[in-house]
Amino acid sequence: MRNSKGERLFPGEPFSGEPVWAENLIGPSKLVLPRSESQMKMAMLDPAPGPSWRYTMFNFDADPPRVAKAAAMLNPRNPDLSKLRKRGGKIVQYSGWGDQQVNPFPGIEYYETVSKRFGEKQTREFYRLFMVPGMYHCSGGPGCSSADWLTAVMDWVEKGVAPDRLLGSHIENGQTTRTHPLCPYPQVARYKGTGSTDDAANFACAAPATK
Repeated sequence: MRNSKGERLFPGEPFSGEPVWAENLIGPSKLVLPRSESQMKMAMLDPAPGPSWRYTMFNFDADPPRVAKAAAMLNPRNPDLSKLRKRGGKIVQYSGWGDQQVNPFPGIEYYETVSKRFGEKQTREFYRLFMVPGMYHCSGGPGCSSADWLTAVMDWVEKGVAPDRLLGSHIENGQTTRTHPLCPYPQVARYKGTGSTDDAANFACAAPATK
């Protein structure tokens, strides 16, 4: 999303959520577009444009300042987590690469902003981000979206055991059909070269490939 000057206002959608985009926009449920449109005209735009406003009327040059008040309350912009860090708090954040409702890129940008403030090594001591390939909004999708997030943060806080790798599972009809490692960002799961690609044991968490 860019304005007429070419300035980026919001990141584009990543690949992998296309099946749900189609379902939510033009399928029988049509969930996301009406909900988003209602939020914009009833809660986000200031002054409120009224019930006749449609999403096609959003002006990418004039309207961004009208959502500044809502953005100040909702957007995670402040990277100063020093109070949380000082009292021993821990953050285990996760997001699905296929999330069709909450774009995953702003969450990554926030984590990177915190890392720049504290340093990457120091940030990993209290804050870790896990990106889940193929996961839709909070769960579901073709990826291995089922993971024990609660135990991960409890073990970190209560036992001092930081989550270096979590086990993600894909469950169909109550049965686990595939497992995959979930790695702390920016690491990714890399196939070791042998064994089933449906078994997490055949992957290792590693730094992403560089060009």
